[in-house]
Amino acid sequence: MKERLKRLLRSGSRISTQLHLAIWGAVALTICASLVGWLSFNRVGEVQSRVNEGSIPDIAASFEVAQYSGILAAAAPRLTVATTENEFDQVALSIDEAYSAFEEQLALLEEGNAGDESFARVRAHADSLIFNIEAIKEETRESFALAAGSEALGAELAKLRTQLDGI
Repeated sequence: MKERLKRLLRSGSRISTQLHLAIWGAVALTICASLVGWLSFNRVGEVQSRVNEGSIPDIAASFEVAQYSGILAAAAPRLTVATTENEFDQVALSIDEAYSAFEEQLALLEEGNAGDESFARVRAHADSLIFNIEAIKEETRESFALAAGSEALGAELAKLRTQLDGI
């Protein structure tokens, strides 16, 4: 019986040791999992901050550049169909406002992508768009000036014809 009691006590100490080891093992695993979670959340926070501070403003500026370039591209035909100089001046004023906002957004986009090759292509296309619109403006102004000159010459020709008919 004594031996049986000794075996029971030994097996109890083994069970308690195993229970202690299991509990401490679970505590160690919990601490490790907490550390991994904490480090992961810190990393996610850093990446989120980088996205919020870098990518989102670039995306917003890109969207604005695309929107204003569409406005400017659509304005070119409006310049050519203006029938009066007053209407032409109003369209030119709206184009100048859109151009100003377009340049502002390009500047914002350029801040984050100054050395980027894709931005250089965007800038080249933007410069080409602006150059073409300015050329259309000048050509339309010249056509109004030519139309005014043509009217003046027509009036003078009519006057001369009247005088010639009188002679």
